[in-house]
Amino acid sequence: YPVPGTNIATHTKIRKGQMEKGWAESETVVEASFSFAPSDHAAMETRCATAEIFPDGNIIIMTASQAPFMAKRLIADYFG
Repeated sequence: YPVPGTNIATHTKIRKGQMEKGWAESETVVEASFSFAPSDHAAMETRCATAEIFPDGNIIIMTASQAPFMAKRLIADYFG
């Protein structure tokens, strides 16, 4: 991820517990449909990144991100 040509930035699967058992044991189950009007997303943070390279070879990269772990993984992939 991201998927070129789409609006998919990331995909995360979380699997924990036994869903069917949870539903069966629930005292109350509420089912409903909701819809929301489309809205534009406007991030408030400054869009920038900086990198500081030290004489000992260490590098500090700082970036504004709503997905810091994805940024960390991509940087690791790019630079090994």
